[in-house]
Amino acid sequence: PYEDKLNSLKSSEYRYLPTTISAGLPIEVEAITKAEKIRIPDNLMGKWAGHKDILIMRINGDSMNKTMPDGSIIAVKPTPLENLKNDDIVVYSKSYDYSVKRLIKQADRLVFRPHSTDKCFVDDIVKLDNNDLIVHGKVVLYIVEMD
Repeated sequence: PYEDKLNSLKSSEYRYLPTTISAGLPIEVEAITKAEKIRIPDNLMGKWAGHKDILIMRINGDSMNKTMPDGSIIAVKPTPLENLKNDDIVVYSKSYDYSVKRLIKQADRLVFRPHSTDKCFVDDIVKLDNNDLIVHGKVVLYIVEMD
């Protein structure tokens, strides 16, 4: 039966943050160190299936709503800054405030750009020598729930 096929799907376990990451203004994430585990079918994760360093979280806000609506689930792969390209979507933090934006690399700074239908969201420009800045990784997959 169909249920047996569902139960036999190969899946992998990933770290899941039971909180949301801002796709609006950067917010402080209290549970960033309190990861839980979640199983996701490998055929849904595609080429990222089984990568043990993938982190799963949900976004909150509308600053990326042209790409990822509020409530989307994202898979983030830790990626060194030098391996990121312009227009990659990244999770980054400054002083423990986390956000999701498109990355634009410039000579001495990084621009974190929203992709929103709402014009109130503006670029977050950060100098490369900012010690509080951490680019946690690249969004490699997102899942949108439709109503």
